[in-house]
Amino acid sequence: MKRWLAVVMMLISTQAVVGCLGSKQAWTPGEPVVTSDVCIVLQHVFRRKNRLFVRMVMMNLTSSALTVHRDALTLRLNTGRTLQRSSGMTTTHKPYDLAPGASREVWVDFRSDDIPKGTSAQLLWKDAVFAGTRAVEIPDTPIFVGH
Repeated sequence: MKRWLAVVMMLISTQAVVGCLGSKQAWTPGEPVVTSDVCIVLQHVFRRKNRLFVRMVMMNLTSSALTVHRDALTLRLNTGRTLQRSSGMTTTHKPYDLAPGASREVWVDFRSDDIPKGTSAQLLWKDAVFAGTRAVEIPDTPIFVGH
């Protein structure tokens, strides 16, 4: 019961963060992804020039620490094309450690000159989150990157 209360509180608190996007490209967040291991809530998705930024909050719902390797995240466009995180082109990052019951913002970006307006996409988590040596299975996280 405590876990679901924490998830609800996180969802409520992240909705206040979204706010006005100003001149950034419009977007529509997908539904939160909740598994027995994590809760992921998209906060902000926008594009500036040739980079697409995805900001979210991840909550560890397990009783052990999780490790988040955000450089392992990929983005699959509705065209089928897959983009690697722009690590190495912009920066590389050390993995995050996420304590049991803790939450943390996770920011990733993808670089491409040709993401068409109106494209939807899926954030792919394969080999990005681990509980010890066990890869945490997280379903693809839907995002809609523009109108």
